[in-house]
Amino acid sequence: MGMYTEIFVNMEFKLDTPESVLELIEAVINKDTDYMRRHEHPKRWAFLTCDMSCYTPQTRASYWDRGSRSLLIKGDIKNYGGEIEEFFELISPWGADKGRMIGYAHYEESKDPHEFFYADGEWTK
Repeated sequence: MGMYTEIFVNMEFKLDTPESVLELIEAVINKDTDYMRRHEHPKRWAFLTCDMSCYTPQTRASYWDRGSRSLLIKGDIKNYGGEIEEFFELISPWGADKGRMIGYAHYEESKDPHEFFYADGEWTK
């Protein structure tokens, strides 16, 4: 059956965020597995906005406003290859609010989530 990791992302992107990152966000929101394959991104990124586990709250969310560059994601996936951490690593340098938490990952058998921050040009967890 497998274990799941919940993901939550709530952030605004900088104005100079590359178009490739913005396109990726749109592919995540649209669950575009073809985009992930063509650009050699993990296929599971297309499912970050799904609720696939019965062991986490049955909620999912996706909101993307390209104009304000605001993103909200909540879902869960099997994170066997560290896909969630890789996603945070890719998006976090583009967060508009330095030092602010941009989200978390919470493995279903862990008591506490791992929080991710944007801080002084590099991401931390």
